[in-house]
Amino acid sequence: MINFDLLNFIIAVLAFLAALYSICYTHRQNRCHITISNCERYSEDNEHIIYCFEINNIGSSPVTLNSIDFLDTYKKSITPIIYEPENDPFSYIPDYMHANHLKSPCVLHPYQDLQLRYYLPIDCDYLTISIKSSERIHQFKKHQLFFVHFSDIE
Repeated sequence: MINFDLLNFIIAVLAFLAALYSICYTHRQNRCHITISNCERYSEDNEHIIYCFEINNIGSSPVTLNSIDFLDTYKKSITPIIYEPENDPFSYIPDYMHANHLKSPCVLHPYQDLQLRYYLPIDCDYLTISIKSSERIHQFKKHQLFFVHFSDIE
């Protein structure tokens, strides 16, 4: 005769392992995950350099972006310049020359991207971008640092 106590115990252990797996899987799938891509910079003169980049939400849950800060290679904060190119009726100003700042908290829905452009007072190829959010976006932190390389627009 089959020992039903042993069979019940095996079924209970298998159900417990399946429940643990589903908890871990759900937690992993609902994590916020953002990246930065398409990092480019453009300059008509050495004073006004615009840095363009995209923030991508590649997670399956929405992310609220609160602020964006820039740091140089020595981890010193860089304050963006408030500048708009002069609108001359005889010349064309491309769209990427107009600044597009994060002015207020912005909700980034799953698989959506946000294009931002900032004029910065320094000329460098590498910057550290710090993004602060309302949700945890990097392990247990509500901020994440990205070390990015900006290529020149020709």
